[in-house]
Amino acid sequence: MRPRHLFVAAGLGASQLGCGFILDFDELQASGPDAGTGGAGNIGCVDNCNDNDPCTVDVCDRSQATPRCEHQRQPLVNDGFSVSRVTDPLFRVTMAAAGDRFFMSTYGIVDGEPDVQLFGFKSDDTPDDLVEGPSFTALPLLGARDPVSAAGLAVDSRGLDFDVHAYVAVGSIAPNQPADVFDIVLDENLGLRVGDSGRVSTGPNYDPSDPRRYPIAFQPGPSADVYAIWIGADGAIYLHQSGTGISANQPSFGSAAPAQYVAPIGLGTSPGAVWGAEQSFAQILGGPATAFEECLPRTGIYTSSTSTFTGADGVWGVGWSKLDSTFLGFEQITLGCGGGARCVPLDLNQANRCESSDVGGRVSLGTRNPVSVLIESAQPGRLFQVTAAPFVDFGASPPTASIVMNALLFELGNGAVDATVTPLTGGGVPLATQPATSELDGPDWPAIAFADDRVAIAWIQPAGVADSELRVERFRLCAE
Repeated sequence: MRPRHLFVAAGLGASQLGCGFILDFDELQASGPDAGTGGAGNIGCVDNCNDNDPCTVDVCDRSQATPRCEHQRQPLVNDGFSVSRVTDPLFRVTMAAAGDRFFMSTYGIVDGEPDVQLFGFKSDDTPDDLVEGPSFTALPLLGARDPVSAAGLAVDSRGLDFDVHAYVAVGSIAPNQPADVFDIVLDENLGLRVGDSGRVSTGPNYDPSDPRRYPIAFQPGPSADVYAIWIGADGAIYLHQSGTGISANQPSFGSAAPAQYVAPIGLGTSPGAVWGAEQSFAQILGGPATAFEECLPRTGIYTSSTSTFTGADGVWGVGWSKLDSTFLGFEQITLGCGGGARCVPLDLNQANRCESSDVGGRVSLGTRNPVSVLIESAQPGRLFQVTAAPFVDFGASPPTASIVMNALLFELGNGAVDATVTPLTGGGVPLATQPATSELDGPDWPAIAFADDRVAIAWIQPAGVADSELRVERFRLCAE
């Protein structure tokens, strides 16, 4: 299996994909868990019921007169790779993957100073095999300055060797001081490629005011270069193409009002951006900027954004989280970019519209900062979407904060306008739950990646009064 963001099947039209990638988080959370399917055997449970299949849950059914073993096949199974590290405060965790390797970074306080730390592991590694890469504060090319953002990770696997790009902002932690962005390039073993690494702009133009924001590294399409995109100190949006040296000197995107969030998109090998200011915009580099309607109220602040390449050229699922004193919610939309490099919402069904009676299928109140990965099945016309979705349950007393993993199967019929969507995990697989703090802190800020046949999810949650806990769980994708 392959991650959909690395491969696109020829002939997959936008009309086949547009509505399918709107997730109904509310329905998923309300549904009961799906036990999966499987077979029965070992009548009488004479021996243990283990069938040595890592994709089944094996139990002895004693409800019948003659007990028998049941083997319930699961779409996703925890493969035993589980990491829990209590650390100084962490702000963000990021991930990327290629081949059979996962790459991860954390940004937080280490020994009283801000730092970015890198990690690597393979799809069949155990937690003891977790490799720790260089600390960014120890890199001479940063000029003894501090990281002020997480590292946006992307892996360029087009050549014989992997190039792991880690885009990070570097500067002073003093308030309101713009920072520089560096592209730190590493090999697959996290060894520094000194000659390929360096500063990418001529002057400080990164806004470090939000420690959970970072330069986002991405590829606009499967054959494209790696780019990075970030919000500047002037509220405009800057773009850098890897391998072009110090070139991110002028804004590439922007609007009259300062951007509060940005997410990358692309068309072919051309990069683009979706951003939110007083309203949301989408633009491919060199094309027109298009404003589009939001369903969530205009008030509030954007806390994060996300984008997922669907595999159809120019078609992206994008979303943003928003917070104010009265609501917390996530809004998502499917954008199609095509003729004239113009991007528009794909209004294929009600799930992609705002209803007058309520917020419609695009919004899930209580959900925040979700991340997704799309995976191509070995069977043509089938895609899997795995999502890690933080959620605050305001109906509990006190409110609880949790992260739930959901998996969906998309079946793209021949000539069908809409994909057939099948939930594989019912109400989802709970990953972590805690009482929410007065600031609504809890398990949050997840990252997700797919390598080989495994999905890895990392997130941050509070530990005690001031510390954080880094969690990583890896799952085998058993659905085909």
